[in-house]
Amino acid sequence: MNLYLFAPELSLAVLALLVIVLDLLMEDKGLVAIVAVAGLIVPAFLTLTLIGQNDTAFYGTLMVDSFSIIFKFLFLIVAALIILSSLDYLKNRTKYHGEFYALVLLATMGMMLMASAGEFISIYIGLELASISLYVLAGFLKDSKSSEASLKYLLLGAISS
Repeated sequence: MNLYLFAPELSLAVLALLVIVLDLLMEDKGLVAIVAVAGLIVPAFLTLTLIGQNDTAFYGTLMVDSFSIIFKFLFLIVAALIILSSLDYLKNRTKYHGEFYALVLLATMGMMLMASAGEFISIYIGLELASISLYVLAGFLKDSKSSEASLKYLLLGAISS
């Protein structure tokens, strides 16, 4: 079993858990964002180690090729930009910084799973992981417009699944 092919996604899951734990322990929420962005270096490095490989894991469920590696890097860069651009936004609107960053990381993990999917079941698992994280992010603020947007997105996603 080629579990090392799944290492970038696993490191993102560990990073999301670490961000939640650090959010509970740290008073300065800006440091949690820095840890989240700095932690994205680990999956980026693990993705770099996969360059030049054309292999499958879990009996063809996950595939690593140049296509999946390019998109994994793209998703990691976008996640870092989202976390960095949300620093000022979250200061004034909510106190749940760690949860926001963890949801962004889990949505990124779902997108990375979809990029390396080799079968429909892995596409579906990645899609659901990304979608559920994005449902929560759509309704992250406690106002009526956010709740309405999240509910509409959830209903649309449930019907289309």
